[in-house]
Amino acid sequence: APVRTFASPAECINAARMEHGFDLPGVCAGLGFYERVQLVNFVRTRTAEGDDAAALKQLVTSSLEALDTRPWKHERFLRPALDNDPLLFTIGADDSDADSDAERAGGAAGARSGAALEDEAIILSVLRAEPTRFDAP
Repeated sequence: APVRTFASPAECINAARMEHGFDLPGVCAGLGFYERVQLVNFVRTRTAEGDDAAALKQLVTSSLEALDTRPWKHERFLRPALDNDPLLFTIGADDSDADSDAERAGGAAGARSGAALEDEAIILSVLRAEPTRFDAP
């Protein structure tokens, strides 16, 4: 499958919100810095591996409910799944900065709450999405 490319992390975040209803800044708001990095790398790794959709749905759903058993909380996900991944720099920044970038990219439609996490179908669609890469500026 072709790799989808965005010009910036803000465009990627906005596309995830608009196309999949997935609010990455909202998800990251409740996580510490290292867990944010681990989550992004986990999603990129599992998506690239082409995991079964039903298995991913179960894994992500149960992980969001059980804080102590999140599968991305593993040392291997501290290493970037994608070299020089600008998304890691964006989600590692202060929450308000990431939210502001995404809102500037998407206007009012880009501003969504973390409530989107409750919809399992949304999470599944994000995990099944094609890997995202960025062009160097």
